[in-house]
Amino acid sequence: MKNQDKIKKKAYQLLIKQKCSSFPIRSLQMAADLHYHLETYTEAEKQYGDGGVTRRWMYHCFGNAFVVNICGIYNIFYNEYAGLFNVNWTIMHEIAHIRLGHVKWDGQFIGESYVDKFKYSEKEQAAEYFTSIALCPDTVLDAMHRIDNVEHTALICYVPRDKAKQKVDYFADTAETRMMFSSKNSRSENRLLSQYSDFINTYGKRVEIAEEIYIDFSRLSKVGA
Repeated sequence: MKNQDKIKKKAYQLLIKQKCSSFPIRSLQMAADLHYHLETYTEAEKQYGDGGVTRRWMYHCFGNAFVVNICGIYNIFYNEYAGLFNVNWTIMHEIAHIRLGHVKWDGQFIGESYVDKFKYSEKEQAAEYFTSIALCPDTVLDAMHRIDNVEHTALICYVPRDKAKQKVDYFADTAETRMMFSSKNSRSENRLLSQYSDFINTYGKRVEIAEEIYIDFSRLSKVGA
């Protein structure tokens, strides 16, 4: 995929601009803070159903979410029944399309239909990559030293299990490279780490306490046996 570094930088810049400092990153709240109009499929059907815009039609055409530019206002429509983690991912995916400049003119629709119709399109790949960085920022997760479990990653980042697995696999595949360049963070990476420093430290202390409790419990269990 082209321009990975630029896409990652834009995702980090968004997190910095929105002053994100802990997990999970809630994309619905971020979209509202960015003044994007949010509307569920149910709300859209009530408003536009007479014109044929039904939940079934929206899901068939766009999957779980899509964004349309109406008179310069970005409107994100989403399937509120997709599940918490899926909604979190798909909303950020549409934010990614906006931040990457994919929705440029009035009436232009961009949605998850790209996954089906243009599976390998550059826009879709770029939006997916942006989303993976925005919801699961590499530099922060790396500093936490705990991204080796799919379920844990899904829970802490509020992302679907398959997306969490992709992130865990990526960390495993690039472990050696990241170790070599660990001291060469970009300015945006350092700024993001600074924003997350309290969360990272608190998280580390909680993990240490949990591990100590687990060790003590294991010892007691052996004594009892």
